[in-house]
Amino acid sequence: MVICGDKNVKFGHKTAKFGGIPLLLSYQYFLWFAIYSLAGWVYESLLCSIREWKWINRGFLNGPYCPIYGAGALLDIMLLGKIDHPIALFFAGMLVTGILEYITSWLLETLFHARWWDYRYMRFQIHGRVCLLGGVVFGAMSVLLMKVIHPHVAWATKQIPPLLLAHLSGLLLAGFCADVIFTVIHLNSFNKKLKLAHQRAELLANELAARAGNMRNWVGQELRTRKSRKITELAKAMLRKLTWHERKILRSFPRFQSTRYSEVVEKLKEAFRSIR
Repeated sequence: MVICGDKNVKFGHKTAKFGGIPLLLSYQYFLWFAIYSLAGWVYESLLCSIREWKWINRGFLNGPYCPIYGAGALLDIMLLGKIDHPIALFFAGMLVTGILEYITSWLLETLFHARWWDYRYMRFQIHGRVCLLGGVVFGAMSVLLMKVIHPHVAWATKQIPPLLLAHLSGLLLAGFCADVIFTVIHLNSFNKKLKLAHQRAELLANELAARAGNMRNWVGQELRTRKSRKITELAKAMLRKLTWHERKILRSFPRFQSTRYSEVVEKLKEAFRSIR
C-alpha cells in the first residue's frame, strides 16, 4: 500500500525518503519543476517572438523548457507556502526570484564566460543581472502561482498513480540530464571556436605591431582596422561551421555576450544577422 501525504510516503510499513524528502513527494516536486519549466519556455518564447515578429525558440537548453522558471516555482512553493497576504507574497516572490536570477546569471558567466541576458540598458538594475521591471513581473507571477495555478497543479499531479509518477519523473529526469550534458559539451566547443578566432586576430595584431617599429602614430589606427577586418573574416568562416545548438544561441539570445571574446562574438552576430 502507498500512502501519499505532505509529510510522509509509505511503501508497505516503511517510509521511503530521498535527501530527507519523502520519495513520492520528490517525484511530485520534479514533475512540478518540469511543468513550470515548460510554462516558462512557452512564456519566454511567445514574449520574444511577439517582440521580434517571428518564432524564437527560447531557452538555454535544447528541449522545450526553461529550468530557471521551474526552479523559481519550486522555491516559491517550498519557501512561500505559509504567506497568505497577496502583497507580502508579491514582495517575497520578488526577493526569491530576484536572488535566483542573479545567482543563475553569475553562475552561467562564471562557468561559460558568457551572458545570456543583460539589463544594463534598463533603469533600476543590478550589474545587468536583475532589474526592477523583471522583479515586478516575477513578483506578480509568484502571487498568481501560489494563489491560482499551483493548487490545481498539485491536485492534478496527486491523482497520478505512484508507479506511473515514478516512471514519468524518471524519464523526464533522464532526458533533462542528457540535454544538460549535450548543451555543456556544445557550449565548451563554442567557447573553443571563439578562443581560436580571438587568438588568430591577436596574432595578426602582434605581428603588425612588431613590424611597425617607430611608426607608432600610423600603426594604432591601422592595427585596429586590420584586426577588425581579420575578426570579421574569421567570424564569417566560423559561422559556416557552427552547429545547430551554437546557431540557436545567437538566434534565441540577441544580447548574448562573451566576457572573454566580446569582439569575436559581436562580429559573429553581425555575420549571422546578415544571412538571416
